[in-house]
Amino acid sequence: MTRRRAWAAVWAGIVLVLATPVPADAHALLASSDPADGTRLDEPPAEIVLSFTEAPELSLSEVSLLDGSGATLEVGEPAAVPGEPGALSVRVPGLEQGVYTVTWRTVSKVDGHPSGGTFAFGVGVSPLQVPPAHAPTVETPEPSPLEMTGRLILFIGLGLLVGATWVGSLVFVVCPWPVRRVAGWAWAVAVAGLVILAVAQQQSSGVGFAEFLPTTPGRALLYRAGAIALAGTALLGAALWPGSRRALLLVAGVAAAGAMFAHVAAGHAAARGDLAWAKVISQWVHFVAVGVWLGGLAALLLGVRGKPSALKAAAVRRFSAVAAYALGAVAVTGVLRAVNEVGSWGALFSTGYGQLVLVKVGLIGALAVLGGINRWRNVPKADGSLRALRRVSSGELVLAVGAMAAAAVLATLVPPAQIPPVVRPPA
Repeated sequence: MTRRRAWAAVWAGIVLVLATPVPADAHALLASSDPADGTRLDEPPAEIVLSFTEAPELSLSEVSLLDGSGATLEVGEPAAVPGEPGALSVRVPGLEQGVYTVTWRTVSKVDGHPSGGTFAFGVGVSPLQVPPAHAPTVETPEPSPLEMTGRLILFIGLGLLVGATWVGSLVFVVCPWPVRRVAGWAWAVAVAGLVILAVAQQQSSGVGFAEFLPTTPGRALLYRAGAIALAGTALLGAALWPGSRRALLLVAGVAAAGAMFAHVAAGHAAARGDLAWAKVISQWVHFVAVGVWLGGLAALLLGVRGKPSALKAAAVRRFSAVAAYALGAVAVTGVLRAVNEVGSWGALFSTGYGQLVLVKVGLIGALAVLGGINRWRNVPKADGSLRALRRVSSGELVLAVGAMAAAAVLATLVPPAQIPPVVRPPA
Protein backbone atom coordinates (compact mmCIF):
# COMPACT_ATOMS: atom_id res chain seq x y z
CA MET A 1 0.00 0.00 0.00
CA THR A 2 1.41 3.42 -0.95
CA ARG A 3 1.76 6.13 1.66
CA ARG A 4 -1.02 8.16 0.03
CA ARG A 5 -3.42 5.22 0.06
CA ALA A 6 -2.52 4.45 3.68
CA TRP A 7 -3.37 7.99 4.76
CA ALA A 8 -6.60 7.88 2.77
CA ALA A 9 -7.60 4.65 4.53
CA VAL A 10 -6.87 6.12 7.95
CA TRP A 11 -8.85 9.30 7.30
CA ALA A 12 -11.75 7.27 5.90
CA GLY A 13 -11.76 5.25 9.12
CA ILE A 14 -11.69 8.42 11.20
CA VAL A 15 -14.60 9.90 9.30
CA LEU A 16 -16.54 6.66 9.73
CA VAL A 17 -15.90 6.60 13.50
CA LEU A 18 -16.83 10.26 13.93
CA ALA A 19 -19.96 9.96 11.82
CA THR A 20 -21.30 6.80 13.48
CA PRO A 21 -23.80 7.48 16.28
CA VAL A 22 -22.68 5.94 19.56
CA PRO A 23 -25.27 5.04 22.20
CA ALA A 24 -24.11 7.11 25.16
CA ASP A 25 -25.42 9.71 27.55
CA ALA A 26 -23.66 12.86 28.55
CA HIS A 27 -21.31 12.96 31.47
CA ALA A 28 -23.31 14.68 34.24
CA LEU A 29 -25.56 11.65 34.64
CA LEU A 30 -28.37 11.69 37.19
CA ALA A 31 -27.17 9.42 40.01
CA SER A 32 -30.15 9.94 42.33
CA SER A 33 -32.94 12.35 43.18
CA ASP A 34 -34.93 13.29 46.25
CA PRO A 35 -37.79 12.54 45.79
CA ALA A 36 -36.72 9.47 43.84
CA ASP A 37 -38.35 8.41 40.61
CA GLY A 38 -41.56 6.47 41.30
CA THR A 39 -41.69 7.43 44.99
CA ARG A 40 -44.96 7.93 46.91
CA LEU A 41 -44.61 10.62 49.60
CA ASP A 42 -46.95 11.11 52.56
CA GLU A 43 -45.91 14.76 52.91
CA PRO A 44 -45.09 17.23 50.13
CA PRO A 45 -41.36 18.02 49.73
CA ALA A 46 -40.01 21.52 50.35
CA GLU A 47 -37.35 21.08 47.65
CA ILE A 48 -36.19 18.74 44.92
CA VAL A 49 -32.55 17.62 45.01
CA LEU A 50 -30.80 16.17 41.95
CA SER A 51 -27.41 14.45 42.40
CA PHE A 52 -25.16 13.90 39.39
CA THR A 53 -22.05 11.88 38.59
CA GLU A 54 -20.27 15.15 37.77
CA ALA A 55 -20.73 18.65 39.15
CA PRO A 56 -23.48 20.52 37.23
CA GLU A 57 -23.04 24.08 35.98
CA LEU A 58 -25.80 25.92 37.88
CA SER A 59 -26.12 28.80 35.42
CA LEU A 60 -26.77 26.30 32.60
CA SER A 61 -29.20 24.09 34.56
CA GLU A 62 -32.98 24.09 34.27
CA VAL A 63 -35.55 22.23 36.41
CA SER A 64 -39.31 22.29 35.73
CA LEU A 65 -42.20 20.80 37.72
CA LEU A 66 -45.52 19.78 36.14
CA ASP A 67 -48.69 18.86 38.02
CA GLY A 68 -51.13 16.09 37.07
CA SER A 69 -52.86 18.29 34.49
CA GLY A 70 -49.61 19.13 32.74
CA ALA A 71 -49.46 22.71 34.02
CA THR A 72 -45.99 24.03 34.87
CA LEU A 73 -45.57 25.13 38.47
CA GLU A 74 -43.25 27.91 39.57
CA VAL A 75 -40.09 26.63 41.28
CA GLY A 76 -36.94 28.31 42.56
CA GLU A 77 -33.70 28.76 40.67
CA PRO A 78 -31.21 25.85 40.79
CA ALA A 79 -28.97 26.26 43.83
CA ALA A 80 -25.89 24.50 45.18
CA VAL A 81 -26.26 21.91 47.92
CA PRO A 82 -23.76 22.56 50.75
CA GLY A 83 -21.19 19.78 51.00
CA GLU A 84 -22.36 18.09 47.79
CA PRO A 85 -20.57 19.54 44.74
CA GLY A 86 -22.35 17.10 42.42
CA ALA A 87 -25.87 18.12 43.44
CA LEU A 88 -28.33 20.98 42.90
CA SER A 89 -31.66 21.79 44.50
CA VAL A 90 -34.75 23.83 43.69
CA ARG A 91 -37.40 25.07 46.11
CA VAL A 92 -40.95 24.00 45.29
CA PRO A 93 -44.33 25.45 46.34
CA GLY A 94 -46.70 23.69 48.68
CA LEU A 95 -47.94 20.67 46.73
CA GLU A 96 -51.35 19.09 47.02
CA GLN A 97 -52.12 15.40 46.64
CA GLY A 98 -51.31 14.16 43.15
CA VAL A 99 -48.60 13.05 40.78
CA TYR A 100 -45.85 15.47 39.69
CA THR A 101 -43.35 15.28 36.86
CA VAL A 102 -39.83 16.76 37.02
CA THR A 103 -37.96 17.63 33.84
CA TRP A 104 -34.34 18.67 34.04
CA ARG A 105 -31.46 19.69 31.83
CA THR A 106 -27.91 20.52 32.87
CA VAL A 107 -24.38 20.91 31.55
CA SER A 108 -21.41 19.26 33.24
CA LYS A 109 -19.10 21.72 34.95
CA VAL A 110 -16.25 19.28 34.26
CA ASP A 111 -16.40 18.72 30.50
CA GLY A 112 -19.26 20.91 29.23
CA HIS A 113 -21.44 18.04 28.00
CA PRO A 114 -25.23 18.43 28.30
CA SER A 115 -27.69 15.91 29.71
CA GLY A 116 -31.38 15.85 30.52
CA GLY A 117 -34.23 13.66 31.64
CA THR A 118 -37.62 13.26 33.29
CA PHE A 119 -38.96 11.48 36.37
CA ALA A 120 -42.15 11.47 38.44
CA PHE A 121 -43.17 11.22 42.10
CA GLY A 122 -46.47 11.30 43.95
CA VAL A 123 -47.84 13.04 47.05
CA GLY A 124 -50.42 10.83 48.72
CA VAL A 125 -50.66 8.62 45.62
CA SER A 126 -48.24 6.42 43.73
CA PRO A 127 -47.11 7.51 40.25
CA LEU A 128 -47.07 3.80 39.39
CA GLN A 129 -50.83 3.66 39.88
CA VAL A 130 -51.78 7.12 38.62
CA PRO A 131 -50.10 7.97 35.30
CA PRO A 132 -48.22 11.31 35.38
CA ALA A 133 -49.08 14.10 32.98
CA HIS A 134 -47.45 14.03 29.58
CA ALA A 135 -44.25 16.06 29.85
CA PRO A 136 -42.10 17.58 27.13
CA THR A 137 -39.44 15.14 25.97
CA VAL A 138 -36.06 15.99 27.51
CA GLU A 139 -33.30 13.70 26.31
CA THR A 140 -29.56 13.58 26.50
CA PRO A 141 -28.13 14.36 23.05
CA GLU A 142 -25.83 11.95 21.28
CA PRO A 143 -22.11 12.80 21.26
CA SER A 144 -21.50 15.69 18.91
CA PRO A 145 -19.55 14.84 15.73
CA LEU A 146 -18.46 18.50 15.66
CA GLU A 147 -16.99 18.19 19.15
CA MET A 148 -15.24 14.92 18.27
CA THR A 149 -13.73 16.62 15.22
CA GLY A 150 -12.60 19.62 17.24
CA ARG A 151 -10.98 17.42 19.88
CA LEU A 152 -9.17 15.35 17.23
CA ILE A 153 -7.81 18.44 15.48
CA LEU A 154 -6.77 19.97 18.82
CA PHE A 155 -5.05 16.70 19.86
CA ILE A 156 -3.09 16.57 16.61
CA GLY A 157 -2.14 20.25 16.71
CA LEU A 158 -0.91 20.26 20.31
CA GLY A 159 0.85 16.90 19.90
CA LEU A 160 2.72 18.08 16.82
CA LEU A 161 3.57 21.38 18.52
CA VAL A 162 5.06 19.66 21.57
CA GLY A 163 6.97 17.27 19.31
CA ALA A 164 8.29 19.87 16.88
CA THR A 165 9.45 22.28 19.58
CA TRP A 166 11.41 19.75 21.65
CA VAL A 167 12.92 18.15 18.55
CA GLY A 168 13.84 21.54 17.10
CA SER A 169 15.44 22.78 20.30
CA LEU A 170 17.07 19.66 21.78
CA VAL A 171 17.50 16.99 19.07
CA PHE A 172 19.13 19.04 16.30
CA VAL A 173 22.20 21.20 16.80
CA VAL A 174 20.56 23.81 14.56
CA CYS A 175 16.79 23.62 14.15
CA PRO A 176 16.03 22.79 10.48
CA TRP A 177 13.64 25.03 8.64
CA PRO A 178 11.10 22.20 7.96
CA VAL A 179 10.83 21.57 11.72
CA ARG A 180 10.15 25.26 12.41
CA ARG A 181 7.58 25.25 9.64
CA VAL A 182 5.73 22.22 11.01
CA ALA A 183 5.68 23.88 14.43
CA GLY A 184 3.92 26.87 12.88
CA TRP A 185 1.42 24.68 11.07
CA ALA A 186 0.84 22.68 14.24
CA TRP A 187 0.00 25.89 16.10
CA ALA A 188 -2.51 26.85 13.39
CA VAL A 189 -4.09 23.37 13.58
CA ALA A 190 -4.40 23.68 17.38
CA VAL A 191 -6.12 27.06 16.98
CA ALA A 192 -8.57 25.58 14.46
CA GLY A 193 -9.32 22.65 16.74
CA LEU A 194 -9.95 24.93 19.71
CA VAL A 195 -12.33 27.10 17.67
CA ILE A 196 -14.31 24.06 16.50
CA LEU A 197 -14.44 22.67 20.06
CA ALA A 198 -15.62 26.04 21.40
CA VAL A 199 -18.42 26.27 18.84
CA ALA A 200 -19.52 22.69 19.55
CA GLN A 201 -19.62 23.18 23.33
CA GLN A 202 -21.39 26.53 23.04
CA GLN A 203 -24.06 25.00 20.81
CA SER A 204 -24.54 22.10 23.24
CA SER A 205 -24.95 24.50 26.16
CA GLY A 206 -28.03 26.09 24.58
CA VAL A 207 -26.88 29.67 25.33
CA GLY A 208 -24.84 32.29 23.50
CA PHE A 209 -21.10 32.81 23.88
CA ALA A 210 -21.65 35.80 26.20
CA GLU A 211 -23.40 33.51 28.69
CA PHE A 212 -21.26 30.44 28.03
CA LEU A 213 -17.75 31.86 28.42
CA PRO A 214 -18.16 32.91 32.11
CA THR A 215 -19.10 29.31 33.03
CA THR A 216 -16.54 26.70 34.11
CA PRO A 217 -16.43 24.98 30.67
CA GLY A 218 -16.16 28.40 29.03
CA ARG A 219 -13.27 29.45 31.25
CA ALA A 220 -11.54 26.14 30.46
CA LEU A 221 -11.64 27.11 26.78
CA LEU A 222 -10.13 30.50 27.62
CA TYR A 223 -7.30 28.87 29.59
CA ARG A 224 -6.49 26.69 26.59
CA ALA A 225 -6.67 29.73 24.32
CA GLY A 226 -4.27 31.67 26.55
CA ALA A 227 -1.68 28.88 26.54
CA ILE A 228 -1.96 28.45 22.77
CA ALA A 229 -1.58 32.23 22.32
CA LEU A 230 1.61 32.15 24.42
CA ALA A 231 2.95 29.31 22.27
CA GLY A 232 2.24 31.32 19.12
CA THR A 233 4.00 34.37 20.54
CA ALA A 234 7.07 32.26 21.38
CA LEU A 235 7.10 30.77 17.86
CA LEU A 236 6.96 34.27 16.38
CA GLY A 237 9.86 35.30 18.60
CA ALA A 238 11.83 32.24 17.49
CA ALA A 239 11.39 33.33 13.87
CA LEU A 240 12.46 36.93 14.58
CA TRP A 241 15.40 36.32 16.94
CA PRO A 242 17.54 33.36 15.78
CA GLY A 243 19.95 33.83 18.69
CA SER A 244 17.19 32.96 21.17
CA ARG A 245 15.51 30.38 18.96
CA ARG A 246 16.30 27.33 21.09
CA ALA A 247 14.95 28.92 24.28
CA LEU A 248 11.84 30.33 22.57
CA LEU A 249 11.03 26.97 20.99
CA LEU A 250 11.19 25.43 24.45
CA VAL A 251 8.82 28.15 25.74
CA ALA A 252 6.40 27.31 22.93
CA GLY A 253 6.59 23.61 23.82
CA VAL A 254 5.97 24.28 27.51
CA ALA A 255 3.00 26.49 26.61
CA ALA A 256 1.57 23.72 24.40
CA ALA A 257 1.98 21.30 27.31
CA GLY A 258 0.15 23.88 29.45
CA ALA A 259 -2.72 23.90 26.95
CA MET A 260 -2.81 20.10 27.25
CA PHE A 261 -3.06 20.41 31.03
CA ALA A 262 -5.97 22.85 30.76
CA HIS A 263 -7.61 20.45 28.31
CA VAL A 264 -7.19 17.43 30.60
CA ALA A 265 -8.45 19.38 33.63
CA ALA A 266 -11.71 19.91 31.71
CA GLY A 267 -12.29 16.22 30.95
CA HIS A 268 -12.99 12.79 32.43
CA ALA A 269 -9.89 12.75 34.61
CA ALA A 270 -11.12 15.74 36.64
CA ALA A 271 -14.51 14.21 37.43
CA ARG A 272 -15.55 13.68 41.02
CA GLY A 273 -13.88 10.84 42.85
CA ASP A 274 -10.82 9.93 44.85
CA LEU A 275 -7.45 11.33 43.76
CA ALA A 276 -8.93 13.45 40.97
CA TRP A 277 -5.73 15.51 40.62
CA ALA A 278 -3.62 12.37 40.40
CA LYS A 279 -5.83 11.26 37.52
CA VAL A 280 -5.45 14.66 35.86
CA ILE A 281 -1.66 14.50 36.13
CA SER A 282 -1.61 10.93 34.81
CA GLN A 283 -3.72 11.88 31.80
CA TRP A 284 -1.61 14.99 31.19
CA VAL A 285 1.61 12.95 31.25
CA HIS A 286 -0.05 10.55 28.79
CA PHE A 287 -0.84 13.36 26.34
CA VAL A 288 2.56 15.04 26.65
CA ALA A 289 4.34 11.71 26.17
CA VAL A 290 2.32 11.07 23.01
CA GLY A 291 3.39 14.50 21.74
CA VAL A 292 7.05 13.87 22.58
CA TRP A 293 6.99 10.43 20.94
CA LEU A 294 4.73 10.72 17.90
CA GLY A 295 4.68 14.49 17.36
CA GLY A 296 8.44 14.44 17.72
CA LEU A 297 8.70 11.57 15.25
CA ALA A 298 6.84 13.58 12.61
CA ALA A 299 9.17 16.54 13.15
CA LEU A 300 12.24 14.30 13.07
CA LEU A 301 11.28 12.81 9.70
CA LEU A 302 11.00 16.30 8.25
CA GLY A 303 14.33 17.29 9.76
CA VAL A 304 16.29 14.35 8.34
CA ARG A 305 15.01 14.54 4.78
CA GLY A 306 17.61 14.09 2.09
CA LYS A 307 20.83 12.10 2.19
CA PRO A 308 22.09 10.58 5.45
CA SER A 309 24.84 12.35 7.39
CA ALA A 310 26.62 12.15 10.72
CA LEU A 311 24.57 15.09 12.07
CA LYS A 312 21.28 13.49 11.05
CA ALA A 313 22.30 10.14 12.51
CA ALA A 314 23.21 11.84 15.81
CA ALA A 315 19.81 13.56 15.86
CA VAL A 316 18.07 10.22 15.23
CA ARG A 317 19.93 8.61 18.14
CA ARG A 318 19.12 11.48 20.51
CA PHE A 319 15.46 11.29 19.56
CA SER A 320 15.33 7.50 19.92
CA ALA A 321 16.73 7.63 23.47
CA VAL A 322 14.01 10.04 24.65
CA ALA A 323 11.23 8.39 22.61
CA ALA A 324 11.81 5.09 24.42
CA TYR A 325 10.98 6.73 27.76
CA ALA A 326 8.01 8.53 26.22
CA LEU A 327 6.65 5.23 24.93
CA GLY A 328 6.97 3.74 28.42
CA ALA A 329 5.09 6.72 29.89
CA VAL A 330 2.32 6.33 27.29
CA ALA A 331 1.91 2.65 28.12
CA VAL A 332 1.91 3.03 31.93
CA THR A 333 -0.40 6.05 32.09
CA GLY A 334 -2.69 4.58 29.43
CA VAL A 335 -3.19 1.41 31.48
CA LEU A 336 -3.82 3.40 34.67
CA ARG A 337 -6.43 5.60 33.02
CA ALA A 338 -8.15 2.67 31.29
CA VAL A 339 -8.45 0.73 34.56
CA ASN A 340 -9.92 3.79 36.26
CA GLU A 341 -12.43 4.65 33.54
CA VAL A 342 -13.57 1.19 32.40
CA GLY A 343 -13.89 -0.24 35.90
CA SER A 344 -14.28 -3.97 35.09
CA TRP A 345 -13.30 -6.65 32.59
CA GLY A 346 -16.94 -7.08 31.60
CA ALA A 347 -17.31 -3.38 30.71
CA LEU A 348 -14.16 -3.62 28.60
CA PHE A 349 -15.95 -5.97 26.19
CA SER A 350 -19.65 -5.11 26.66
CA THR A 351 -19.61 -1.31 26.31
CA GLY A 352 -18.80 0.93 23.37
CA TYR A 353 -16.31 2.81 25.55
CA GLY A 354 -14.49 -0.38 26.54
CA GLN A 355 -14.39 -1.68 22.97
CA LEU A 356 -12.93 1.62 21.76
CA VAL A 357 -10.30 1.38 24.52
CA LEU A 358 -9.37 -2.05 23.10
CA VAL A 359 -9.04 -0.51 19.63
CA LYS A 360 -6.77 2.21 21.01
CA VAL A 361 -4.70 -0.34 22.94
CA GLY A 362 -4.29 -2.40 19.78
CA LEU A 363 -3.15 0.64 17.80
CA ILE A 364 -0.65 1.68 20.48
CA GLY A 365 0.62 -1.90 20.69
CA ALA A 366 1.25 -1.89 16.95
CA LEU A 367 2.96 1.50 17.31
CA ALA A 368 5.22 0.06 20.02
CA VAL A 369 6.23 -2.82 17.74
CA LEU A 370 7.14 -0.43 14.93
CA GLY A 371 8.99 1.80 17.40
CA GLY A 372 10.98 -1.21 18.59
CA ILE A 373 11.91 -2.12 15.01
CA ASN A 374 13.18 1.40 14.48
CA ARG A 375 15.11 1.57 17.75
CA TRP A 376 16.86 -1.79 17.52
CA ARG A 377 17.20 -2.23 13.75
CA ASN A 378 16.94 1.07 11.86
CA VAL A 379 18.48 3.63 14.24
CA PRO A 380 21.89 1.85 14.28
CA LYS A 381 21.89 2.00 10.46
CA ALA A 382 21.10 5.74 10.32
CA ASP A 383 24.69 6.70 9.47
CA GLY A 384 24.48 4.89 6.14
CA SER A 385 20.78 4.82 5.26
CA LEU A 386 17.56 6.43 6.49
CA ARG A 387 15.23 4.65 4.06
CA ALA A 388 14.04 1.90 6.42
CA LEU A 389 13.65 4.37 9.29
CA ARG A 390 11.48 6.62 7.16
CA ARG A 391 9.32 3.75 5.90
CA VAL A 392 8.62 2.30 9.35
CA SER A 393 8.14 5.75 10.90
CA SER A 394 5.56 6.63 8.24
CA GLY A 395 3.61 3.56 9.29
CA GLU A 396 3.81 4.70 12.92
CA LEU A 397 2.33 8.08 12.04
CA VAL A 398 -0.53 6.49 10.09
CA LEU A 399 -1.45 4.37 13.11
CA ALA A 400 -0.98 7.36 15.42
CA VAL A 401 -3.72 9.34 13.69
CA GLY A 402 -6.09 6.40 14.21
CA ALA A 403 -5.17 6.24 17.92
CA MET A 404 -5.79 9.98 18.28
CA ALA A 405 -9.17 9.61 16.59
CA ALA A 406 -10.08 6.90 19.11
CA ALA A 407 -8.97 9.18 21.96
CA ALA A 408 -11.09 12.05 20.61
CA VAL A 409 -14.19 9.84 20.52
CA LEU A 410 -13.48 8.43 24.00
CA ALA A 411 -13.42 11.98 25.39
CA THR A 412 -17.08 12.44 24.37
CA LEU A 413 -18.37 9.13 25.77
CA VAL A 414 -19.34 8.16 29.29
CA PRO A 415 -16.74 5.95 31.02
CA PRO A 416 -18.48 2.80 32.33
CA ALA A 417 -17.10 3.46 35.82
CA GLN A 418 -19.08 6.73 35.93
CA ILE A 419 -22.45 5.25 34.94
CA PRO A 420 -24.67 5.11 38.04
CA PRO A 421 -26.46 1.84 38.87
CA VAL A 422 -30.09 1.53 37.84
CA VAL A 423 -32.38 1.91 40.87
CA ARG A 424 -35.76 0.24 40.52
CA PRO A 425 -38.69 2.23 41.95
CA PRO A 426 -40.70 0.56 44.69
CA ALA A 427 -43.74 -1.39 43.53
